[in-house]
Amino acid sequence: MSIKTRAVVHLSDDARQADQLKRIALIFDEVHYIRPTAASISPEALGDPSRYTISGQRLLVHDFNYLRDVEHAYALESLPRELQEVLSALTEAGVAVDGTPMIGKAGSEDLEFRDARAFILERDVKDDKWNAMTGTKPGDYRLRIGRVHVEAVETGEKDIWWNPVEPSSVFASDQISIASYAAALLDAAPLFDVRYNDLLSYRYELFKAAQEASPSPLRKAGGASYRGRLGAVRFSVINSVFSNSAGSPAALGC
Repeated sequence: MSIKTRAVVHLSDDARQADQLKRIALIFDEVHYIRPTAASISPEALGDPSRYTISGQRLLVHDFNYLRDVEHAYALESLPRELQEVLSALTEAGVAVDGTPMIGKAGSEDLEFRDARAFILERDVKDDKWNAMTGTKPGDYRLRIGRVHVEAVETGEKDIWWNPVEPSSVFASDQISIASYAAALLDAAPLFDVRYNDLLSYRYELFKAAQEASPSPLRKAGGASYRGRLGAVRFSVINSVFSNSAGSPAALGC
């Protein structure tokens, strides 16, 4: 019986990632890709006047909570032409699969993952070393929310997104957790930008120790295999291959 090998990859707006996908497709039977997504205040949160009030062109914030109020429900459809062509070819060949819908599930449906994600993110943003490794300064945590006019590609429906600016520490933490979550569901190897190698090694050491300590949300989230995917670096060999062949540290990943 043959066993399919799978990878989970975050896409970016870097056209050079097209060559990386070609290399990945030579190694894995399936490549599940996650499109770039935009962080926005959820409609549910905006509908609660105790949290937010829209006054003309301004959003008045009364009670902001990142984990409660921010979602990544909107995937950006526009990608560089070279990258889109490779995706189309790999999709037609049955190799590439759009894994972006898992983002929505991770953000809203899977309560166990939400608990684990909240636990990890809270630990990361309070960790001086994590902040230093991601280049995050105290001032970066100052709340900044932009107003963006958008139009749906298929329906032409227009809307307004209120987009919070995510500190690098939050962005990196979420990207790693979400890709690890998708990989756990698919029994796949999550692949990251080589810039994340040090962060992955650091997280692995932290959560290897945490699994042996007192009970925590991470220990309760989905069993031993699932917990391991959130912490263990099982793909260092693959990443070392790409770090030597990429030509750019930003060529693979988020």
